[in-house]
Amino acid sequence: MNKLWDKFLLGLSCCAFMLAEGTDPSNITTLLLAVICSAIFQIKPSSTVAYLSVIAYSSLCIFSKEALILAPLVLYDAFPAMVLTFIGVLANIFTLGKDIFPLVALFLVSFTISSRSVLNEKLTKMLINTRDNSKELTTQLVEKNKAMQRNQDYEIYLATLKERNRIAREIHDNVGHML
Repeated sequence: MNKLWDKFLLGLSCCAFMLAEGTDPSNITTLLLAVICSAIFQIKPSSTVAYLSVIAYSSLCIFSKEALILAPLVLYDAFPAMVLTFIGVLANIFTLGKDIFPLVALFLVSFTISSRSVLNEKLTKMLINTRDNSKELTTQLVEKNKAMQRNQDYEIYLATLKERNRIAREIHDNVGHML
């Protein structure tokens, strides 16, 4: 769920940057393409189709300034494809001019958020595994404690029987000697 919120906020940031650039119909088409690529990667994260869509979008970034603005949203899940997009940044550097700095900031924010989400997922899995292992170990410990308690009760019972037998033998011997 965190990834969806991250993508939503990143998409809003990219759209705000697009609005600052001016809106025309090609921006809407580019926005839809970026959302579709991001959705494909969300639905099938490690599939060939997802990587091909990201590579195709990254290739589009070389030719389109609008596509480059939305690239952080698409590349949130697929940072290995960043190389193609940076080629797009270099190709569009002269058309972007002073607007290159907010775009680079969006890329850095996207990378940071993505890294944080991946780390968060790993830590969540570790927490779940640790909690499950802890429950298993607690269950085993309770069973061992019950077994030790039963053994201790049995040993007490055996000690009591031995003592009774010893006392009965002494009484028997004393009574036998007296008679």
